[in-house]
Amino acid sequence: MNRAAYILFGITPIGFILSLVYAVTLGGYVRSHLGTPVSTLITFTVPYIIGAFIGDWIGRRRNYRFPMSL
Repeated sequence: MNRAAYILFGITPIGFILSLVYAVTLGGYVRSHLGTPVSTLITFTVPYIIGAFIGDWIGRRRNYRFPMSL
């Protein structure tokens, strides 16, 4: 259960922040050069997947224990 919470933590704020950074830095380039809906969907899904991996990595380092838990 804790692993799923850490992965969700990675997807939600970390993936969202990565997606915003991507959109601000490279979003206009992707929209103007790639342009297809499928490529746009893929490019905006990848930051959330990376966020999930980061959340799982953080959980693994903490042994899937929450802060301030017994």
